[in-house]
Amino acid sequence: MSNVHNQYRARLGFAGLDRALFVAENRNTQELYLEKVCFDQEIFDQARARASEVTALPEAPPVNSDESCARCRFRAGCGEGLP
Repeated sequence: MSNVHNQYRARLGFAGLDRALFVAENRNTQELYLEKVCFDQEIFDQARARASEVTALPEAPPVNSDESCARCRFRAGCGEGLP
């Protein structure tokens, strides 16, 4: 299961929903992708535990500096001084 799916399922739990319709659009062709996503209690419990750990920290966790960040299109917004 991809991280996007896990994030979506966690959001379902925080919203109190048991299912949702995930919709994505291909920017090049305007083709729509539709997928029914069902709530998963285990994934929600893991996400809630992780959120509790992060919010209990006295300061923000360090920025991930491995090679995956170099290819990430969002790296500019993740932290200060990233190459």
